Amino acid sequence: MRLASLVFALFLITLHAAPVPAPILQSPADGASAVPVASTLSWTWRDSLLVNGAFEQGLTAGWQSGGAGVWTLSRNSDIQSGTNIAEAFSPFQSPTPSAGTGSLIQQVTLPADAVTATLNWYESLQHVPIPRSTPWPRLEVSLWLDSQTKLETLHVSYGIETEWSRFKWVRRTNDLSAYVGQTVRLVVEASKASTLETINPWVDGFSLLVERTDLPWFEIYLGTAVPLGPVNLIGRTNALSLNLAGLPPNTLHYWQVASVRDGVTNRSPVRSFTTEQAVLPAIDVVSRTTNRVTVGFNTRINRFYAIEQSDNLETVTWNEVFPSTPGTGNPMMADLPINSVNRGFWRLRVDP
Repeated sequence: MRLASLVFALFLITLHAAPVPAPILQSPADGASAVPVASTLSWTWRDSLLVNGAFEQGLTAGWQSGGAGVWTLSRNSDIQSGTNIAEAFSPFQSPTPSAGTGSLIQQVTLPADAVTATLNWYESLQHVPIPRSTPWPRLEVSLWLDSQTKLETLHVSYGIETEWSRFKWVRRTNDLSAYVGQTVRLVVEASKASTLETINPWVDGFSLLVERTDLPWFEIYLGTAVPLGPVNLIGRTNALSLNLAGLPPNTLHYWQVASVRDGVTNRSPVRSFTTEQAVLPAIDVVSRTTNRVTVGFNTRINRFYAIEQSDNLETVTWNEVFPSTPGTGNPMMADLPINSVNRGFWRLRVDP
């Protein structure tokens, strides 16, 4: 099949890359509780290759048209990809195309470092069939290498399939990983051969998402109140995770990650989690004499341990008798005095 009528030579245009997508936050889950104070923030990121896939910028931004003036821009709010849709053979179009073939075309390069490549879109058809003396009208989405080389038909709909009696909008998905490293043309074609045929195809929400090994930079924001701003920036990385240590226990935290590429920043939604309550290690009495006692306790790295002493639990006076000392990850011993009343109470203080 040749698409000479689409005049592909006119479509060799340079398209700017789509803006950098925001990350998708993964862990901790939104609203998670009892999160360890030493945790890892993680997220995923997929690059978006199509320009104006939801037609919110009209039919010309990112797209070119071929054939007769079949496609028009319409308003619709049935699905979650904005308010504009592309409609073929609109009864309100002036002049109304009685028959013909029209296409929307976008040229896209799938990067060589892509690990996955997934094309998604939504479509809807209204079709009133007539006795057949001409080919069936159709909506076809296909992939082309050039004006004469068709790589693959991704999907064809005629409007008479049983799914259209149950669904107004149907989501289509195709794996395009076989075309990684190539420049291809995505073609959305509507056609009808008879002036008596009534068919109205709609399409919306095109996206071509790829997971890549070449990642943008990410900025990580963390705080205990919203909104998060520059003072909450805790790190930058081109990985998909960031390790945290020493978060305050039993505290509500908010976090957000921004993708940065080519001077454009796009932030994820803000998510929250609450850290676990602090559980201090027990103090064990190892030995004692008349005026001294030796105690032991377990330690962790990145923590500082001190021991405070009081003669009476009913008082609020505690004295530090073992100075703040960094933990090693191994048990620690402390030799402490016993006061003149031959009794004492000790408590462990851990920072942070």
